Amino acid sequence: MTVECPMLQPPTVSSHRPLSPDHKLTPPVILPPSGHYPKFSTNYSRAAALELTKRLDTTAFTRQGFMLQAIAAGWHHKSADQLAEIGDKVGRERILVIHGTNDNTITVPHGRRLIELLNPGVGVIRDGMGHVPMIEEEEWCHGVLVDMFEKVGRLEKEGIQ
Repeated sequence: MTVECPMLQPPTVSSHRPLSPDHKLTPPVILPPSGHYPKFSTNYSRAAALELTKRLDTTAFTRQGFMLQAIAAGWHHKSADQLAEIGDKVGRERILVIHGTNDNTITVPHGRRLIELLNPGVGVIRDGMGHVPMIEEEEWCHGVLVDMFEKVGRLEKEGIQ
């Protein structure tokens, strides 16, 4: 089965908003005979396949399910004290917060406030990026994550909690 990606132009997240105005998806995706996607070489490919799967499976991914997920996300809240407790328990140097200025799902003031209250070891507001950094800026995101993993590995070796 071949699924043409033009149906995903512009690419979207579950809210069906554009990831970013200039973002483009890959050529057609071919499902194997099993109907299951294999392991992917990149997060971009994995996320595109997941979006295709959602759009093709109208019984498992319903409008009602999407709305319930959106409602649950809207009610999700952590107080300043709860965020401080998370930071204390996890260790702020182990926490990474990334937020894009073109995020149409969660606004920039929310990302700034999370960084302010959580005080993570790394807090980034990335200009021009939307809600899905591993798709929109795959190489940059990969580099940030590798740096973070190496940093946390060093903390572990040094016995720093």
